[in-house]
Amino acid sequence: VTETADFQRDLSLDSLDRVELVMAFEQEFSVEIPDDKADKLSCCADVAKYIISESQSNKSNAGSI
Repeated sequence: VTETADFQRDLSLDSLDRVELVMAFEQEFSVEIPDDKADKLSCCADVAKYIISESQSNKSNAGSI
């Protein structure tokens, strides 16, 4: 698996596999990934960017409370 390997095309994940993968990411990294965002995550690099972005967003929101 490479950071740019497409989940569907290169790794042959079907829709159920993708749902399970997103749920695993949510649990492992304590983030919520809405369905509309999850549909756009096609490779590991996309997931990493999303998780980092959400993590930074949560930190800045926590500091403003």
